[in-house]
Amino acid sequence: MATPRRTTPYDDRIPPDLWLEFPRADLRLRLIEAVLTIARLRGATSLDVQEALSQRWNLPARSGSIRHFLPDLICYDLAHGTVQPISGKQKIGLFRLTERGRSLARSLGVEPVENGWDTLVRTHQGETQVAHAALLLYTDRLARERDWLTELTPDESRQQFYPDLWLSNGAWSMYVEVESRWRVRSHQWDKWRAALRVQGYAAIVARTQAVRARLIQGCRAAGVPGVATDLETLRLRGEQWWLEAWRASSVSAKTLTFLQEVIEASGQ
Repeated sequence: MATPRRTTPYDDRIPPDLWLEFPRADLRLRLIEAVLTIARLRGATSLDVQEALSQRWNLPARSGSIRHFLPDLICYDLAHGTVQPISGKQKIGLFRLTERGRSLARSLGVEPVENGWDTLVRTHQGETQVAHAALLLYTDRLARERDWLTELTPDESRQQFYPDLWLSNGAWSMYVEVESRWRVRSHQWDKWRAALRVQGYAAIVARTQAVRARLIQGCRAAGVPGVATDLETLRLRGEQWWLEAWRASSVSAKTLTFLQEVIEASGQ
């Protein structure tokens, strides 16, 4: 006599064209629960996903069982995933639902929200410029860990200004550019001058300390004051967010005083 096929509470609600033929009912249940969790999640990093699943399954966020499970979402075409370098040996994973994953969530009554990577795919070439998307989403994640308000790629197109990120900690708010490298010939000068025109200074998150130093040189050469930090330093000793302020010859001492106050406030 054949052993009856084990089912999950969701199986009779999934349309036949979305039926997931997995070898074990427990794996099928985990995949469905993970899709429903990601569908409600705005955070797109692997850290966001692990934390959300740890709450759902009552496991430690860095549990090996969660980390080892995540590739199954990609294997069964329920999520897109990638692992990208940040600085040194540090890497970050990104996740967003595939169309199959989104359809599965909808069949179970959950309309997927647009997560951070989805937003960058829509507004910032986040599907092709994945390395830049990873740096931007990691920066967003670090700011959210501090309970700061964030907005990815805020729409300031009416001012001919296209910042990567908006941050606010209550004491200050500003538009921010996240940069992986310094470019000899690029539109970076145009970025800095647009930031000067819109908010009076540039705010830069660089990938490394060396990149930060070169970008600050570029801003000074362009006559743009600002504040800067880098992910390499934030990763190692992250109490202070903004690490350096500078002025330009054409900018008032009042602006420099404001930027120095921003540095002090960013460590609170």
